[in-house]
Amino acid sequence: TTKGGPRAMRHGMGLRLLVAVTAAIFGAACLSEPGHAEGEKRLSSGQTVYVPAYQSIAVSKKPRRLPLTTTLSIRNTDPERQITIVSVKYFAANGYLIKNLLEKPETIDPLAVMSFVPGEPKEKREEAETSFIVIWKAVGKEVSWPIIQAVMIGAAGQQGISFLCDGQVIRSANQ
Repeated sequence: TTKGGPRAMRHGMGLRLLVAVTAAIFGAACLSEPGHAEGEKRLSSGQTVYVPAYQSIAVSKKPRRLPLTTTLSIRNTDPERQITIVSVKYFAANGYLIKNLLEKPETIDPLAVMSFVPGEPKEKREEAETSFIVIWKAVGKEVSWPIIQAVMIGAAGQQGISFLCDGQVIRSANQ
């Protein structure tokens, strides 16, 4: 017998299904990548990148939300050259700047990673969506584009959810 009886078991199964479907929807939306040819080497001397993120997701028809922890990950994919992260800003859904996450530019070595965990906005809103704007530049010659992603994780009871959103280039230094 399951603890809590059949009703608790049905509720648990429903929650698992809802979390799985939500993860699939968010995953499909967040994993879309700008069009480029398979195997094409993408080089740039710098970019401004928009990265969508989520503070929470709805887990039922009722106004119940699952809080998420967000990590911004910036991966230098160039095996030979450094990149400089010029700016990392964290925004609310209404476009309000929540905070600057980088006080001064920092360099990422070849194949290294820089991560940020911004925490919750000071003003707790019911909004679920946030975003980052990352500005980076090459040190010297053009470099391979970095991989910039927001990774979200959350848990409710014994159920967990995780998904990521890829950054989207909104401005290139080459333009």
